[in-house]
Amino acid sequence: FRNNLESTEKGEQIKGYLLNQRGLTETDIKKWKLGYCNFKYANTDSRYKKFTNRIIFPIINHTGKIAGFSGRVLPQKEGEYAKYVNSSTRNNPLFQKKGLFS
Repeated sequence: FRNNLESTEKGEQIKGYLLNQRGLTETDIKKWKLGYCNFKYANTDSRYKKFTNRIIFPIINHTGKIAGFSGRVLPQKEGEYAKYVNSSTRNNPLFQKKGLFS
């Protein structure tokens, strides 16, 4: 997802949005490992289809490994789709939201 943000035309537009309209810095984008899921990538792995054309935020576990993803809809699509979608917790022992704070 990070490569898509850096190496595609749409990714560069999204990066501009993050920098210029959301107030992030290059350091923020790298530190938080933000990315972009394009249609081509999502079609190679159906697990990521729901993240198509979204800004991707990795969910990092306590050991520093990526355990899941959250995807934010692009600004021009707000109101058409759910603003955020998250990785499924089904069959994912690394990312279980239920019961985390009980």
